[in-house]
Amino acid sequence: MYDRLAELMDSKGVTPYRLSKETGVTQATLSRWKNGITQPSIETLQTLANYFGVTVDYLIGKTDNPYGGFGVLDPVLPGNMQGVNLDGAKLDKHQLRDIINNLSFLDKRSPIYERTKKGILSIAHSSGLSDFALGLINKLEKGQKEKPVLKKDEPEITFDDFTYAFLDESKELTEENKQKLLEMAKFFKQQQEKEKNE
Repeated sequence: MYDRLAELMDSKGVTPYRLSKETGVTQATLSRWKNGITQPSIETLQTLANYFGVTVDYLIGKTDNPYGGFGVLDPVLPGNMQGVNLDGAKLDKHQLRDIINNLSFLDKRSPIYERTKKGILSIAHSSGLSDFALGLINKLEKGQKEKPVLKKDEPEITFDDFTYAFLDESKELTEENKQKLLEMAKFFKQQQEKEKNE
């Protein structure tokens, strides 16, 4: 376990002192792990995994995929991918970009966001697109949503300012309020149709 932890510390440029200060795991405890005197608790392993953005299974050497399984991906899968078994799936850049763009609809502070992000990185890893996915997620987290790459003969989809404002305002609504909003939009559309026909 300590070897994997040492690799992570080295790759992220984290010293034992810094790790101790930022996670609460003392340097003496790290030394005891290194020398095989003690083993970390599951709570401590989870703290360290969260700190480095990897899974506990990766930290203890159970897997070589730092991002683990696919997490909670349903919220970000495009409609044509809902319910698809992604175990061992190889995605192309277009599919991955669509999934990552949908990540913007989740609250970045929520645990679901982090689990979903790890799931996306896991798929990217198994598809050989880790760097591509990390770059897109970093842009997304800086507020620079990636534009989809259009396929041949595919019309460009554009949104007006109202649509963007509407989308932004509706992100944090409850499901019940989203349904009410949808019903209101349908009502106004029907009213508009009636006015046209009169």
